[in-house]
Amino acid sequence: MQIKTIITLLFSISNMFVLVAISWFLLYQSNFLYGFWHDHGGIQQKIERYAPQNRNIKGFENTSKIERTRVFKRINYAVHIDKTILSTITFITKDDTEKTLLTQDEILHLEDVANLIRILYYFMVVMVLLWAYLLAKHIKSYNQFPSLLGQTKSVGGFIGVIGLSVIFVGPTKAFYWLHDVIFPDNHKWFFYYQDSLMSTLMAAPDLFGWIAIEWVLLFSICFYFMHLGLKKLHFKMHIQHTSAN
Repeated sequence: MQIKTIITLLFSISNMFVLVAISWFLLYQSNFLYGFWHDHGGIQQKIERYAPQNRNIKGFENTSKIERTRVFKRINYAVHIDKTILSTITFITKDDTEKTLLTQDEILHLEDVANLIRILYYFMVVMVLLWAYLLAKHIKSYNQFPSLLGQTKSVGGFIGVIGLSVIFVGPTKAFYWLHDVIFPDNHKWFFYYQDSLMSTLMAAPDLFGWIAIEWVLLFSICFYFMHLGLKKLHFKMHIQHTSAN
């Protein structure tokens, strides 16, 4: 494999992770469009059906959409920024009754999620630094950035290998295997709706599917505009270099 091909591959993959991070950050800032999915993704129906059946905490079905969105935002903030607030998250019913949302098992699971996100932060920092180095290298040498087609092939191949592996193993088995590998053996990560307002609030795993769809769409938009921006940058640098000579 030629050096140029390796550099293109590394730049494409690091660029992909940078855009993954950017698109995830934008989704986080928008609360993952929870309010929209509450109305149009089946979440409201799941809450109305399963919240009354909860064996631990009663009354969540008597909350408003605004309150559910607020509670989800608190969980969102906790796993991304400050997991210490998980035990303080409460919900308020329409008759102004305040109740604790999460059980101890749910808190422990969300703390595991927060720890995982923290590890991913460090990984993303490495990818950003690699991307910045390769970007500077291209700018300094006035080399053209990898083409949109070339990057699409690199990213597509990378994602394709992962996708084919999941299909080969089976999505359900892959899902359970991933959780078994990521989370400690003695920490519960699967919750029935009747035992978990956390799962009911998110209509898990339905919301995760909707988030994946919006994530892919936003990533694709960012991918296109990143390429457009880099192409313009290269053209500008090329003009300046030609004029200087």
